[in-house]
Amino acid sequence: MASGLWTLDYRLRTSQLDNQPRYIYTCTVQEADDSILPIHHRGVTMKKMLIGVVAVFVTIEVLDGIIHGGILMSTYMAMQGVWRADMMAKMWVLHVVKLITAFFFTLIFSKGYEGKGIMEGVRYGCYMGAIIAAGFALGSYATFPIPHMLAIEWFFLTLAEYIIVGVVIALVYGRKEAPAPKA
Repeated sequence: MASGLWTLDYRLRTSQLDNQPRYIYTCTVQEADDSILPIHHRGVTMKKMLIGVVAVFVTIEVLDGIIHGGILMSTYMAMQGVWRADMMAKMWVLHVVKLITAFFFTLIFSKGYEGKGIMEGVRYGCYMGAIIAAGFALGSYATFPIPHMLAIEWFFLTLAEYIIVGVVIALVYGRKEAPAPKA
């Protein structure tokens, strides 16, 4: 089933102002297949996708608050020289990153959604958590002067966070109902 999708179209056209060939950018709505967006396969609707994005975003925000504003705060306070002086002014960027992460976390889950319940979410959260945690914790350890214990804590706390987020998205999508037996 196809539905409208915003796309950016650019083509070499003749300018109406001076008859010179120029690349003209236009924003159009065109029909797209469901392999991109919106999602209408395997019982996944755009409404469910949106609810999933919001649920994942809120869960990440809450868990990050617990992890970074609670569990690791004393470690961060002892390392004030490592962080940006204007770090609090840049916090909005982290919220944008979390929103983008929530969108793609939900989108990827919806593409492989099997309807197997919470354990599907645990498995997915484990896979995604390992990817995200490795990049965040180990990448930061390799590039910033942070203690190795902080990198280890970041890795395991981020992994646990995304396992929980995986459970949340699995709860949003729910189990698939078994087909009714044929009479």
